[in-house]
Formats: sequence, structure tokens, C-alpha cells
Amino acid sequence: NRVHATTFRIGRKGKGKTMKIIWRGFAAAAVAALAGGGAYAQTYTVFTVNGNPTSAAAINIAGSVTGLYDVATVPNGPLIAHGYVRASDGTITTFDPTNSTGTHPSSINDSGVVTGWFTTDAAQSKAYGFVRSASGTITKFAPTGVTVTFPYSINNNGLITGTCKCAGGSFERGAKGGIKLLSLGNYVMFAAAISPQGVIVGSLEDPNSAYIGFERSPKGNTGTISGTVGVTAINASGVITGEVGVAGSGPLGFVRVPKGPVVSFTPPGSTYTAPAAINSAGTVAGYFLDASQYTHGFSRDAAGNITVFDSPTLGLPYTYITGINSGGVMCGSSDEGAFILPPRNRASVQ
Repeated sequence: NRVHATTFRIGRKGKGKTMKIIWRGFAAAAVAALAGGGAYAQTYTVFTVNGNPTSAAAINIAGSVTGLYDVATVPNGPLIAHGYVRASDGTITTFDPTNSTGTHPSSINDSGVVTGWFTTDAAQSKAYGFVRSASGTITKFAPTGVTVTFPYSINNNGLITGTCKCAGGSFERGAKGGIKLLSLGNYVMFAAAISPQGVIVGSLEDPNSAYIGFERSPKGNTGTISGTVGVTAINASGVITGEVGVAGSGPLGFVRVPKGPVVSFTPPGSTYTAPAAINSAGTVAGYFLDASQYTHGFSRDAAGNITVFDSPTLGLPYTYITGINSGGVMCGSSDEGAFILPPRNRASVQ
């Protein structure tokens, strides 16, 4: 299912990117083995929804994946996004909230509950949150009076966080549906993820458009994380990951255990490192950009070993890893479609 021109909605938490990628028909050079790391063995599962361009946003402990697929309303016309859930047995269920003109799932918890957003007008200028139960019931939500809402993360207790066009910039939705706006002084808050304990992380923008990462406790106490430009994910132990700004270049990735130092990292050859998710073992998954503007997936384990993954069938260097579950199984997107990638086995490193 080769696609020569595809719009992938890449689910990097807290950023909400849409990327138009024009694929080129040549093979990428193989990624060299990294010191202490390596390349993934070529065992992975690729899938699409009815052959349409398909991307994956998140994966849960059962191996269920959620994301979107694009369908042109007319030949060569604009692409309309629709949501799906792929169960671990490969069964795919598609869905759209009522009146959706574009559905964008962003997160799935271990009970199979999905959150994300959908647009309701042709211009896609209005966006509302949704939560979809494991049985398929979809509930629309937004803070009162708000017409742009982007949920990014749901935890196992059903708490949801994300951003909105609202005072303060972000929100938290309780499991029973109550919504409160989040704010901090003169910052604009961009909530990206929520831990099982209800700790919210993300980035703050000051009046001079400078960014810094933050953590917000369930009681509402917010602390900033010096040297970082944003936190993208947090695990059950409170280990966080995100981006560290570097003058004159793209950001590095970082990890930090609770009360510990910020430890930066970057895959070799990276000009922009984008951690997307972290699991209970402290393994970070994400993607990075190289000097040729090609994108590669990576993981970094708790010991610091970095492993790179490129779509092996086509050999094209446009690969994004966007989710990882507690078992180390990852999901992502490439020119082939969405994929599921098992954890690297050192005995199978190429």
C-alpha cells in the first residue's frame, strides 16, 4: 500500500502537528548500529484501514491502537480524517462523532477508552473534544463557551487533559465529565499528558514567547523544570520526558526521575529530537529529524541505550514512533501506513 503523497496527523502530544509529506522513491541508507544500542530487527506489523493512508497515535497495555485514516471525498480532493481502534487481534473498528468533518484520536487508556478531538465545519476552525468508551459510546465535550478544544491524554482513571482556546490555555476533564480550566499567572499553559496519579505535564509560554516545561500536581501546585522547553510524557513513577532547548540548534530529548537532574540525550545525527511517550519501565519512544530533513523513530531505555527504527520494507526515511505501552510494544506511522513494533530483543539486533 505505497502512498506517494500522504497527510499524516502526527500525534506528538501537546503539539498537534499536521504534516504534508511527499514521499520519494529511493531507499534510505541503513542506520548504523549505535554504541550500546542498535537497529530494530525487521519484525513488525503494518496495517491500514481499507488501504487508506493510516497513522497511529497511541497504544495501550492490551496492544490496542488508536489513530486516524484519511479518505478523499472526491478523487484527488481534500482528505478527511476518520478515527479507528485496532484491537490486538487485528480487528479494526472505525468511528466518527456525530457531525464530524475530521476525527483525530490522540490517546487510549488501558480500559480501551479513547480521547481526541473532531472538527464540525468545512474550514475545520471549530474543534471539540470527545471520549469514546470501549463499547463505542461517544461523548462530545468542551469547556463552556469554548469552540476550540484539543484533548491529548487520558489516564486509566478517565481523567483527560489538553489545550483549548480559553483563558489559561488548558483544561482538565474529570472522569464524570466536569471540566476545569488550568492557568498559571501570565503564562499560556499547554498541557500535554496526565499520569495515572493525575499529575499534568506540558509547557508554559511566557509573554516573550519563551517556553519552559512544567508539572502540575493533582492539588494544583505547578512547578517549572529549568532548562527544558516542554514535557511531553510522564509515567506512573513520575519519570518525565520532553525537550531541552539548545541555542543555535534543534532541541535535545531529556528524561528526569522525580527530584533528579534533567538528563539530556539525542540519537546520533539528530537535529531535532522529539520524545513522544514513556512507559512504566522508563523507556522513551519518539522520533528525530536528521540533517536531510528525514525522520526516524527511536527508543531509549532506562539505561540510556538508544535504538533507531526506519520502515524496513520501503526503506524510506519518514518514520514516526508515537506510542509505547508497558510491555515495550510501540506504535507509529510511516509511508507504509500505521505500524506496531515489538520491543527490541538484543539477540535480534541487526
